[in-house]
Amino acid sequence: MPAQVRKVDRDMFDVVLAYLCCRFKTQKQLEPAVQSLTRLIERSRRLQMKEADSHRLRHYVQGWVTWLHGGLQGAITENRFNQIWDYVNKNLSG
Repeated sequence: MPAQVRKVDRDMFDVVLAYLCCRFKTQKQLEPAVQSLTRLIERSRRLQMKEADSHRLRHYVQGWVTWLHGGLQGAITENRFNQIWDYVNKNLSG
């Protein structure tokens, strides 16, 4: 690939990267998407219907939270497991 083309690609990459970084520098805390939480509740409900005990359900939710934090690569600084676990319990009991 010619050096001139590589330079244009690199410049475009820098512009896109700068744009994305600015977009993520916000004071609002990132939150899981509504669709992700809906799927979490649906799958947790299926586990409950299969008569999984609370330990198994808690293990599933912990794995989901780990997956969530891994996908955001450090964009969330605090572990919100307890908040999500309470949310799941509230939605399964109601």
